[in-house]
Amino acid sequence: MIETALGRIAFSIAGVIIGEILCEIWRTYFWGIASLDMTIKSIRTKKDSSPLRVLEHYHHGLLCLILSKLACYPLREILFGISLSLLLDEILQDNPFAIGKDHFYQSTIIGAILVLVFLWIYLAL
Repeated sequence: MIETALGRIAFSIAGVIIGEILCEIWRTYFWGIASLDMTIKSIRTKKDSSPLRVLEHYHHGLLCLILSKLACYPLREILFGISLSLLLDEILQDNPFAIGKDHFYQSTIIGAILVLVFLWIYLAL
């Protein structure tokens, strides 16, 4: 496939759209759908009982960013778009980066490791 500027933009936009779909699936899985008459308590229990509760949007965004550095066109642009969407969604949350949550330290350690891996890969390539 021939790489062009327009193609890079198009695949990045496709990645952002995929990222937004993933964010909506994430919200639905952890927070439930209001029309299903789920109570707040059962929704909170569902999220708190998950072993993945320490993972935030930005962890997945950083992982996609790392993988985008290692991937080839067009997967590189799609992963970059997904990472952009996940990172922005995390920033726009009420409690971004697990601030004020009981798993803040675990989440921060995972995030710091991912940032270090990203910087290592970015500087190495």
